[in-house]
Amino acid sequence: MPMATCPFCETEAEWPNDIIAVYTKRVVEVRPFNVKIVTSGVLELGAYTDPATGFVSMMRLVDATYG
Repeated sequence: MPMATCPFCETEAEWPNDIIAVYTKRVVEVRPFNVKIVTSGVLELGAYTDPATGFVSMMRLVDATYG
């Protein structure tokens, strides 16, 4: 779903509580935001800034797979 908060500009203090970053094992094909996908992976909690992109997240699903 389109986001109201910029994950590259905001701090963890301003982060919404209804989104999660997903780091997949393989590249995800672009899908419309209203098409559901099922994911599974390892849940990580707490503030994290991706060193490669600067993306801020409060929770992440890492090593994720999807279908």
